Parts: sequence; C-alpha cells; structure tokens
Amino acid sequence: MQFYFLSQQIITKYYPWWIYFVLVLLLLRFSRETKDIVFGSLGGFMFPGLWTTLKYDAIARDIALKVHLHHVKRKELLMVMVFAEIILKYVKMHAYIEDQRVAIQTSTVEADSFRLCSSTVTQQCLVSKQKAEALYSAARTLVTRIDSSVVDLHPISLDLDAQALRIQAIVENYFAFRVSLAATAPQDQLQAAQQWVDLVNTVYPPVAADPVNEHFLCLDEEATTVPS
Repeated sequence: MQFYFLSQQIITKYYPWWIYFVLVLLLLRFSRETKDIVFGSLGGFMFPGLWTTLKYDAIARDIALKVHLHHVKRKELLMVMVFAEIILKYVKMHAYIEDQRVAIQTSTVEADSFRLCSSTVTQQCLVSKQKAEALYSAARTLVTRIDSSVVDLHPISLDLDAQALRIQAIVENYFAFRVSLAATAPQDQLQAAQQWVDLVNTVYPPVAADPVNEHFLCLDEEATTVPS
C-alpha cells in the first residue's frame, strides 16, 4: 500500500518525464530509422525540459520568499528581545531613582550643608530620570519603524546602563560624604558641602536631555509605570 502511494506521488510529481519516457520507448519499439528516434527524442525532450525549468524557477522564488520571511521574523524577534531588555532597564532605573529620592530627603531641622547636598542629588536624580525617559521614548520610536534594526537599539541600551551607573555613583558618594560631613566641624560644614557639590556637578554636569516627547519626559508619578 505504501509503495502504491509512493509510486502515485512520483508519477504525479514528475508526469512530464514519464510521458517522455513512454515516448522514447515507443520510438525505440516502432521506429526503424535512427534519425527518427533521435529527432523524436529531442523534440519530445522540449516539453519536460521546459516544464522542469518553469517548475524549479517557481521553487527558487518560493525558497527565496521563505528565506526573506525568516529573516524578517528573526529581525523582529531580535528587536522585541532588545526592546524588552531596554524596558526592564528603564523600569529598574526609574524605581531606583524614586527610592533614592525618598531616602535622601532631609528634614528642615538639618543644617544647610546637608540640605545643599540633598538638593543637589535630587536634581541629579531628576536629570537622570529625564534622560532615561528620553532614551526609552527613542527606543519605542525605533521599534515601530520598518527601516530600524537591532543595531539602532544597542546604543540606547548601553546609554541606559551608563545613566544607571552615573546615578548610582552619585548616590553612593552622597551617603559616604554625609558620614564625612557629620564628622566635620559645624563651622566648616557648609564650605565642605559646597566643595562636594561643585565636584559632583563638574564630574556629572546636570544637563537635561533634549526633549523627545513631552509625554515621556514628564516627571510626575504616572511615569512609575511603563507607558503603553
């Protein structure tokens, strides 16, 4: 039974060549002249030969189309994976900044030197938050563009890493400096705090990011969730 179906598939798939094979057998059986056999075989070869050329040309186009679709799907999958990584980095950084903004808040009873340092770090947090939101907005725009690729998203992912390291370094240095500032003589605290602020702003200039989209650059509490 399996042999029957296999034979039927072969005959159906290559029927022009079976017709040509039968034609050659008939020529060999009934033709007495060699030239009749030769010319008949060559003439009969034109049909299966043309059929094969057209068929395999269609197969080649189908294969090329499948390869193209596979490439497009692979590109889209890579874009989604990198964009998901960017979203994760953005959310983590946003949560970290919000946590630190709460942690560095000073009370009104603390000295001006401590409040100066705290307000400086708060400003740096807002700048980093704005830059992160601008990067996320740019990544979201790139994902929706047909001509974009994973290569376009990688710099954004690296920039988010750099922003996260930047604000972490500032915050960690701030908490370490608070210990040193507390041990400083009260009359020298404000000068020491001003020197620290100048150093931080020199190493990490608090320059805001260029606006990309006002919706993503807002600094309100709604930004705690990823925009849809």
